[in-house]
Amino acid sequence: MKALSVRFPFAMDILLGLKTIELRSRPTNHRGELLIVSSKSGVEYYCKNTETGELFEAPKGAMMCVVKVVDCRPATPEDAELAFCEEEDIKEGTWAWVLEPQYLTEFKPCAGKLNLFDVDDNLIQKNHDKDEFVSQFQKVERTKGKYPYIAEF
Repeated sequence: MKALSVRFPFAMDILLGLKTIELRSRPTNHRGELLIVSSKSGVEYYCKNTETGELFEAPKGAMMCVVKVVDCRPATPEDAELAFCEEEDIKEGTWAWVLEPQYLTEFKPCAGKLNLFDVDDNLIQKNHDKDEFVSQFQKVERTKGKYPYIAEF
């Protein structure tokens, strides 16, 4: 399967189905399933279970989820909200990769690369136990510009 490395916090936003436009400097002809891999760089992103108080760091350098690339087109200022950026951040020549959430994967280590890269389909495992995690996590309101992110669920 084709894969794309995405930095935090955006990898988590894609996993949650909140960020459905990925802005890139290059277009893609790829359509269909795409594995989202969290890059090893990016902000620290923590999750806190409000019942147990357990705090854990979201995995970096790991498979996160599978999305479907349904379109790729020049980005417009109207894409800002779904791309989790400001309108002025969208420069001429930026491309909007339009994504549809498919499923979460087991958080297995996976080294990211620049551009699209291939990951053996046999290594990608659907995670059926994350539905409750996602439904609770989606209720969290995240404030832009606050680092590190701490989400309670």
